[in-house]
Amino acid sequence: MKHIIIYILALCMAFGLCGCRSRLTDEIQTPPEGTDMPQEEQKTDMPDDAEQGNGDAQPPEDTPTADDPEAERREYSDQADAEITPSAENTIIDDPGEKKPEQDISNVTARVDNSAGQTATETVPADNADKLGTDDSGKTADTSYQYYQTLLDDKLGSLFECERLYVYIESPEDHVTVLKGTKEYALAAGAGGYCVSSKLTADGLAVDDGWIARKEPGAIVKLTGDMSQASALRSEIISREGLSGTSAVSNGRVMVMSIRLFDSQAGRLAAQVWLAKMMYSSLMEGVDCAEAAAALAQESGADISGSMVYLG
Repeated sequence: MKHIIIYILALCMAFGLCGCRSRLTDEIQTPPEGTDMPQEEQKTDMPDDAEQGNGDAQPPEDTPTADDPEAERREYSDQADAEITPSAENTIIDDPGEKKPEQDISNVTARVDNSAGQTATETVPADNADKLGTDDSGKTADTSYQYYQTLLDDKLGSLFECERLYVYIESPEDHVTVLKGTKEYALAAGAGGYCVSSKLTADGLAVDDGWIARKEPGAIVKLTGDMSQASALRSEIISREGLSGTSAVSNGRVMVMSIRLFDSQAGRLAAQVWLAKMMYSSLMEGVDCAEAAAALAQESGADISGSMVYLG
């Protein structure tokens, strides 16, 4: 009898423990409103592959993708596999906010033909054609000035820098050179050379024969207002101590020039033609400086007649 009572008590305790466990489980699974569920207990109905985070979830079957080339509409799902193909001709998505203008390429040429030939022709007024050696059938230049300026540019344009001569230009005052930026200074550059006084200041233009010799000029121009003294002036320069060894004296490139040439644009161009002919005789072969000066004087009305230069 005693054993039966103990057995019944044991069964009652067992049933009591099972009911307690069931109530505890329900309380855990249904937290009060506004209470966060513990992280380990949160579960969703996501597929296994999405839960694992492998990114291989497939789109719905009714959405055309890159894997379905037979789709009726050529659209792509943002979940489809994709890759960048360098050979692709068109972009998949265009910026709707960017409007691309239409281009008319009917008149565009995308080929450069290097075999095409180009011809440059120097021309002069027809009435000067005979004496300047030009063809009457060619088109005439607008002016004589334009013609001789173009002639100098063409003739001297082939010079390398190392071939250009340095020029010493002396003012009418003995042993005084010219200042950079003046009309007289520009004579050297216009004739294809370099003036040796480029670094001198206005108060330092007085030089001596030693300074001139150290500059190794390839040409010397002595300016004067009295061309009747031209021969004596040239002889005096040649005889100066130290100048006999310069390239200018040894090659006979010493010129006496009238200062009146710098009073007009036509006269300055004529002076450049004369100096260029003295310095680069082979390049200027066939150019008659006296005829050039006459043509420029006639056209402009400048007084550059008579003796303008002396070469000895």
